Amino acid sequence: MFERRPLIAGNWKMNLSIKESIALIQGIAEGISDLEGVDVLVAPPFTSLAAVRQAIGEAKIFLAGQNMYHEMSGPYTGEVSGRMLQEAGCTHVIVGHSERRSLFHETDQDIDLKLKAAAVLGLIPIVCIGETLEQRKAGHTFDIIRQQLDESLSNFKADQMMLPSTILAYEPVWAIGKEKPPLRIRPRRFMPSSESGLKKLSTPVRRTRFASSTVAVQIPPILLTLWLSRILTGPWWGAPV
Repeated sequence: MFERRPLIAGNWKMNLSIKESIALIQGIAEGISDLEGVDVLVAPPFTSLAAVRQAIGEAKIFLAGQNMYHEMSGPYTGEVSGRMLQEAGCTHVIVGHSERRSLFHETDQDIDLKLKAAAVLGLIPIVCIGETLEQRKAGHTFDIIRQQLDESLSNFKADQMMLPSTILAYEPVWAIGKEKPPLRIRPRRFMPSSESGLKKLSTPVRRTRFASSTVAVQIPPILLTLWLSRILTGPWWGAPV
C-alpha cells in the first residue's frame, strides 16, 4: 500500500493575473512554512507558471499544469506539451478534469494518451475521475468509475514498465464547488470497486493514490476521515489556507 501522506492541491483554473498569482503563492508559502507531514501543490494558469515557480523559491510547494497535449511538439495551435510544462517548472499535471471532459469533450482515450505522455516525461499525472449528478441518480456511479479507470489507464495495463507515480482524483462532478462537503457520498464507498478495477487492469493498487475534490473551507473536516489522503481544491483566494 502507498504511504498516506496528505496532498492538498489547489487548481486555480482560469483566474488571476501574473501579479495576483505571485502574491497568492507568496501568501501560501508563508502560511505553510511550519507545516509538516503534508504536501502542497498549486496549478496556476499556463501564463503564470514560470512566474509562480520563481516565486515559490525554496518553499515546499509542487507546481502542476492544468492540462497538456499528448504530443511533444507540432502543429497543434493553442495546445501545451508536457515538455513545455516541465520547462516552466512543473512536476505534476492534471488530466481528465471534469471541465475538460464536459466543455471540451475530452474522452477517456484522450486522457489515456496524455497520461502516457506525462509518464514518459516523468511528470506525475493527477487523473480525475467522477460521475455527474444524472449518472449518480441513475445508480451508475460504480459503472462510470470502472469505465473511466479501464479506459483512462489502459496504457498501465499494456505497459507495466510505466512509472507508478499516479494520483487518482475522485471528483464527483455534482459536488464540485459546493459549500458543503459531500460526506454522505464518500470516496471510500467506491474504493473497493476502484481497487478491484485496478487489479483487473493488472495494475497494483500501490501505484495509485486517491483524492477528493472540494473547496478550501471543507479541508479540515474531510481530512479527519482517515481513509482520505489527497484533497483537490478549487480556487484558493478568499478562503483560509
